[in-house]
Amino acid sequence: MLLHNYLYGETQDTEIVAERIPGLHYLLAKKIELKVKNDEKKVVKSHFCFSHQHPYFNITSGFIYIIRNPRDVLLSNARYLGATSSPDELRRFAKNFIENMGEPRWQQANMGTWPEHVASWLYYTTSVPHIFIKYEEMRSDPFNVLKRLISFMGIETDESRIQMAVDSCEIEKVRKHELVEKELGRTKVYNQLPNDESFIGEGKIGQSLTSIGEDIELLYKKRFGNFINLFNYE
Repeated sequence: MLLHNYLYGETQDTEIVAERIPGLHYLLAKKIELKVKNDEKKVVKSHFCFSHQHPYFNITSGFIYIIRNPRDVLLSNARYLGATSSPDELRRFAKNFIENMGEPRWQQANMGTWPEHVASWLYYTTSVPHIFIKYEEMRSDPFNVLKRLISFMGIETDESRIQMAVDSCEIEKVRKHELVEKELGRTKVYNQLPNDESFIGEGKIGQSLTSIGEDIELLYKKRFGNFINLFNYE
């Protein structure tokens, strides 16, 4: 939505955003072919691992990779998949996520484990133009993150448009708009989640797993320690 609002103007209509910056998973599910002209650059969203089998690999001119602390990914996935209805259920989910180094359902969908996903995109950094963005940076300094993205994409930088995009995408504003869109029956982007959870979370960063259990936090550090240290996650 940040990119969309900079490129096309302010909107919180997710139907329009999804049309202009489509998700590959939606296109594949609906068997919709991505139409790209020879001289056109198209921004799309993907959760897949990157490889020669990735859709439209041969015409990929660059990528933006957003990386997030695995602890926060775990807790976000738990909410998204409805595993927060009881402490026992959340504990089971967390343990399974950590032992598998990711959510098994995403692995079956060709997204890999957390380390596999990151590594698959890192592998191509020597051959494909790219930029890595930490989710935490997007939360703490969205203006400069968006400015870096616009520069990377080779687009003229307009600081007033950047500020407009950032202001229009404040997380509480988007969370409120989700309720409006769901009342209108628009769930193309804002999926209906179990337990009536909001699709847009609170965007928390640097969370701990000790609230689930001290042993869960220790298991996490044992399994993820070597990987998270590479990205300065504790």
